[in-house]
Amino acid sequence: MDEDKEVFDVLVKAAVFTEPLWGRWTYELWWELNETLFGGKLRPIPIIYGLVPHGSKLGILDKRFRRIVLHSSLLDPRSDDPWEMRAVLGPTMVSQVVVHQMAHQWVLQVAPDVPVQGKGSHNNSYFVDEVNRLAELMGLPGNARVVRQRRIDGRVVWERLPGFLSLGELAVWPYGVRPKGYFSAADEVLAVGSGT
Repeated sequence: MDEDKEVFDVLVKAAVFTEPLWGRWTYELWWELNETLFGGKLRPIPIIYGLVPHGSKLGILDKRFRRIVLHSSLLDPRSDDPWEMRAVLGPTMVSQVVVHQMAHQWVLQVAPDVPVQGKGSHNNSYFVDEVNRLAELMGLPGNARVVRQRRIDGRVVWERLPGFLSLGELAVWPYGVRPKGYFSAADEVLAVGSGT
């Protein structure tokens, strides 16, 4: 769609100024993933690097401002070992976090009333169906289903059926289900601007 390309081009031009080190690359990554995984159906939205709520997430889809926010430590860590994941941070991890946020973006486009942040954002039929679809395309574990609560021995627990992704695995899909060694040593922390 020509209008989408125009919006995309404007966002890229802005990113050159707001994120001079990796803004253009991030938008080009988003565009490529949109074409290959989403058939070009996602509408371009702003992508920024910064802090995310509570600092514990690698990225979010900010529904209020319709933008993807990626934690700046994904490419430029400011602490010794953010999230105890320093060895896997870098461009490949960014690509996986972007795929996850794009799945939320898809949900926002097709079902705007479904949560894309917080409680329920990973445990709804739209997100689960998208994980299953993307998993098949990407050759990843993605046997996902909506997880329900049930009473076992008098306690209410989240149902975990063998062979299905847990709520925790859905929250970190796809990067959390990648095999050991997927994030190679050559792709470790991109120390942009740090002189290393």
